[in-house]
Amino acid sequence: MGKQTVEKDRRLLSDWLDSVGRLVEDVKSWAQASRWSIHEDEKEIREAPFGIYRAPWLRIGTPNGEIRVEPVARFTAGPADGRVDLEAWPSLNRVMLLRKDDSWLIMTDSGVPIRQAWNRDTFVQLTKDLLAA
Repeated sequence: MGKQTVEKDRRLLSDWLDSVGRLVEDVKSWAQASRWSIHEDEKEIREAPFGIYRAPWLRIGTPNGEIRVEPVARFTAGPADGRVDLEAWPSLNRVMLLRKDDSWLIMTDSGVPIRQAWNRDTFVQLTKDLLAA
C-alpha cells in the first residue's frame, strides 16, 4: 500500500470519527435536555481498509425503554458516507442514520427515507416512536 493511500485512509477515518463524535455530542445534549439517562462507551469496529478502530456509542434510558446510538461503518452500500443505527430496546425497532455530504439522512430498514431534518425535535420524536411501536 502506497504512502498516499495510507494517508488518504487516515484522513477518511479521522473525518468519519469526527462526524460520529459530533453526532454523539448532539444526541447527548438532546437526551440531557429531555432528562434521559446517558451511558457513553466505545465499540470496536473492524472495517477495511482501516483495520480495527474504536468509535463512540450511546445508550440512552427513557421512561419507556432504551435507545442505542451505534456506529456501524464508514463504508456502506449505496451512496452514503457512513452509517449509524438508532435502535430501540426492548422493541428492536431501528432506523439508520446515513451520512451524506456531512449531514445525516434518516432511513428505515426497508429503505424508505424519513424526509425530516436531523435535529433535536426529530431525535426526540423518533425515540418516542421507536419505543412505542
